[in-house]
Amino acid sequence: MTVDDETIERVVMDKPFSSKRKKEEIDEAIPEGITKDLINLGIGIGKIFASYDDYRAGNIKALPYLEGKSFHAVLVTLEESFSNTPGYKERILKVAQSYRDAKSDRTEAIDEKIVDILSVRNVEEGACVIGKEGIGFYLKHYMDNDVIKGKWVNDKFLVDKCNEELINPFLEELKPYYRDEMEHTISIE
Repeated sequence: MTVDDETIERVVMDKPFSSKRKKEEIDEAIPEGITKDLINLGIGIGKIFASYDDYRAGNIKALPYLEGKSFHAVLVTLEESFSNTPGYKERILKVAQSYRDAKSDRTEAIDEKIVDILSVRNVEEGACVIGKEGIGFYLKHYMDNDVIKGKWVNDKFLVDKCNEELINPFLEELKPYYRDEMEHTISIE
């Protein structure tokens, strides 16, 4: 579980981001493990920023740029991840910046405050919050607030705000099977 910073630095400096070079120098050459995962997550974030840069430059004809909208880069992974921990996220953003520099005309620094790497579970929870409070609330108060990112607050918010939509319908379906146990432990509103 140690990170090979020399390999990450080599990727950042050499920029092997064409399909052929990525396959040869990253996919086949770097052993499976945390270093490769960090590099691939960085490339994913870099792709998001390069795509946004194309959008902002008007290079996507079917999708004209709408000025005044805020941008937040979100990469979704299948599993809970280590990627937002200090140290790891710095390495991911270093690779992302290198990718962006190689693929885009815009090379300003990537602001880590507008980058989140979420698991599918986080996205499902976020969808509940967005449904109740709106996307603006979610991006401003839920994702960006370090206090709210704490798991206990996250779970409490979901239970308080989404109980009616997520939990109670599920409990109602189970009620016929576990009627006695549920009546003693859980009150359904």
